[in-house]
Amino acid sequence: TMRFGGNLPGLGPAEQYGFADWFDGLDFQIAWAKRFDWRCFQPTDFREWSVEQQREAVARMAKSDLMLPGLGAYRFNLIHPDLATRAEHVKQICQWVERAANAGIETVEIVSGTRHPTISYGYAPGSKDQQAWADFVKGAREVCKVCRGTGVRLVLEPGMSTMLDSPAALRKAIELVDRPDELGINFDLVNLATMENCFDMNPVVDDVLKLVGDQIVMAHLKDVLYDPKPPCTRLWEVVPGDGTVDFKYWLKRLVELGRDVPAFIEHLTDMSQMVAAWRTVRVAAEAVGAL
Repeated sequence: TMRFGGNLPGLGPAEQYGFADWFDGLDFQIAWAKRFDWRCFQPTDFREWSVEQQREAVARMAKSDLMLPGLGAYRFNLIHPDLATRAEHVKQICQWVERAANAGIETVEIVSGTRHPTISYGYAPGSKDQQAWADFVKGAREVCKVCRGTGVRLVLEPGMSTMLDSPAALRKAIELVDRPDELGINFDLVNLATMENCFDMNPVVDDVLKLVGDQIVMAHLKDVLYDPKPPCTRLWEVVPGDGTVDFKYWLKRLVELGRDVPAFIEHLTDMSQMVAAWRTVRVAAEAVGAL
């Protein structure tokens, strides 16, 4: 089985529900997560809490068989074009690893970064060249050194604007960093979508499982839709069920890993979207024995 879950998007201020803040309303949130039969969950405002509150939240969630699906550090850039800024970002990721360890969180997720000066996932020239890879490996190894012995893994998330733009690139990263015990992969399939492959992403699923299946420690569940209307052509991230992702196939292949992989529905804006998304994911999961 897998650990499916999500968050409670669009709740608004805790005060309107009678709580001082969303930490005060944690039991309320946990109860809703359990109504969905989730086993992983991101409480509202979790990232804003103190490490003591985060530790308590993780412990209280565990009593309900809920785990936090990682501590995302996506704003930090391992290959920032400015050397001093890059060093500071590596330092910040290391601090997030320490925070995760103190709070009982198993993973810290990042993108590889790019040469863009302000957006870690924004493409810029040089983001995928040999020197960029060298900078990435150096930074990732520094973070992995801090991970060692903590129980926390540094988890790489793919992205088409970053150097981690294909299953082969994910494999290259695993091999070059060469820290298998401290490094993992977040299988975010939609982040590997292109206009060419989005109509049938099952071969991408197969390639990821073949090349880095042993390193997959979590998944982000999203969907994608190609929009050919002018003046530009683009891919839209959409509610699961509204796009072209074959969730039955994807989840079936993830089940074959034989591990309790957390699979998190993300990026939705309100509860009606989450209900629809979870309905789609749950039907697929039940059909392939993932629940």
